Amino acid sequence: MNKELNIITLDIPFPPNYGGAIDEFYTIKKLYDLGIKIYLHAFQYGERKPSKELEQYCTEVHYYERKRNLYDFFNKIPFIVKTRDHDLLLNNLLKNNAPILFEGIHTTYFLSDPALRGRLKIIRAHNIEQDYYKFLAKFEKNLLKKIYFFIESVKLKNYEINVIKNADSIAAISIGDMKRIKLWNENVELISSFHPFDNVESMIGKGKYALFHGNLDVSENKTAAEFLANKVFNDINIPFIIAGKCKKENNIKRHLVPNSNIQLLTNISDEKMNDLIRNAHLNVLYTTQSTGLKLKLIYSIFLGRFILVNNLMVENTDLAPLCEIANDEKEMKKKILNIFDDYFTDEMIEKRKKILNDLGYMNEQNVKKLLKMLQINE
Repeated sequence: MNKELNIITLDIPFPPNYGGAIDEFYTIKKLYDLGIKIYLHAFQYGERKPSKELEQYCTEVHYYERKRNLYDFFNKIPFIVKTRDHDLLLNNLLKNNAPILFEGIHTTYFLSDPALRGRLKIIRAHNIEQDYYKFLAKFEKNLLKKIYFFIESVKLKNYEINVIKNADSIAAISIGDMKRIKLWNENVELISSFHPFDNVESMIGKGKYALFHGNLDVSENKTAAEFLANKVFNDINIPFIIAGKCKKENNIKRHLVPNSNIQLLTNISDEKMNDLIRNAHLNVLYTTQSTGLKLKLIYSIFLGRFILVNNLMVENTDLAPLCEIANDEKEMKKKILNIFDDYFTDEMIEKRKKILNDLGYMNEQNVKKLLKMLQINE
């Protein structure tokens, strides 16, 4: 088979500044590096705009407006899928006979279309979406959003299972997701998230602060930041930085108990964020839900020194051996104080490299798995 591939992304994957876009962009980049001719089909909405950067890696780049209207809420097809129904996308897919990689359940509107019968179709599952939307509904405080998330989770329950059954195979992002998907389609392969790192870049020595990073507009991250600031770092003499994207900084600040040891940094550059992760003595990651694979965990492992997580952060993954684990404020305080007495060594870095390689978290390993699924020879 020719080295050609259609990739449909749920949004524009540049800049790679959040989980889904990071996985999408570095998938494209690694495939390009191996000489794959990529026809990219990207949905445009929100603040993300067409990017010249993508033209460096793709033979063709097609953009499609994501049309959202009230009627789509009442369709039996999930809103995240129905709003990516674009006839021009189907027409462009029919212009070649290359395999199709659907990035996320969101992009699968045409997967079962009769016009694509006989085409090789792979879904990249970023989450078990029905679970993710159920979680969003549970923790959302805005009533209208809560209702939307709940209805979407119900729609996804049937849609997700059926569309996965109709795909030729699925690239799951975590062990837990893979086990679940295998109930619906036996042709599933574990392919961890693609990322910008070719090797572990952690530094030896000691840092002077602990760090929590994430998109602070996401309720999960906002809740985690407040918990860590107000319950964990509230009475231990360790500098703590909270960093991430945030449209309304005051919404975060007003929920943080004043503390001279705690600093909030919002909307910093990717370079500055990576420097913060790299120079921290400890990256603290806390979550209230375990869906998918957290890219901030991958960044902390490849860039950072010590990592402290709760069980949910590494649940359904095999990354627990690379982290210290604590699940309540008392246990976390104790671990943090002990870790700040430790020195990060060359031996720790070499151990981290070996574990990541053994577990299959390197891009070179995962792109080979993906090419095999797509029946494309290197």
